Order: sequence, then structure tokens, then C-alpha cells
Amino acid sequence: MFSFPRTVLSLKQSTEPRQVQRFAWVHVRGNRAYVSPHIAVNIDGTIAGPRGKVGAEVSLEQAREAARGAALAMLAGLKLKLGDLDRVTAWLTVIGLINAAPDFEGIPKYSTASRN
Repeated sequence: MFSFPRTVLSLKQSTEPRQVQRFAWVHVRGNRAYVSPHIAVNIDGTIAGPRGKVGAEVSLEQAREAARGAALAMLAGLKLKLGDLDRVTAWLTVIGLINAAPDFEGIPKYSTASRN
């Protein structure tokens, strides 16, 4: 069993991204939850900034905060779909996606920002 930070446990349902695509952010099949890639969102579910490429328009600190926001949005979606994060017993795969400038060399360092 995982021990989630207090900020995760107090997430409100509105922190899941608003439906902007034709599929569910979280889909439950049997005892597994499949989670689509998430983005950082504001408390009302709108897309949070910044927008642009890391290493160009987006600073490294902004990228780190966006990664944390995306992870929180993912957990909010899981909480909304499952009702309780205590139902999560293991992670099978976690993938980090970064929109980076061609010469940006810090992808491994910043793709793990959601873990911190």
C-alpha cells in the first residue's frame, strides 16, 4: 500500500482536466486502471500554463512545476474514478512526456520531477 502526501489525499474532483477529448482520462477494467497522459490543470479544470518548449519559452523551474501539476491531475483523476486512492496497490508503468527545444539536454532530470 502507498502512502500519499496530504496534498494528494485532499484533491478535489474539479482538479481533473476538463473533457477535451473523446476518451476517458482514467478507464477501469477489472482490477486495473488505465490512465491517459495528463497535463497540469488549474483548480477549475482548465489547462494551466506555461505553454511552449522546455529550454526555450519554458524555464526549467516552470517545467518542474508543470510535471508536478500533471502528476496531481493524474492522481485526482484516479481518485475521481476509483473513489479512494487506497485502492491503488501498485504502479505498472509511468511515462513522462516533455515538449522540449531541440537542444535541451535535461529530459531525464526533469521527466522525474513528478516523483519529488
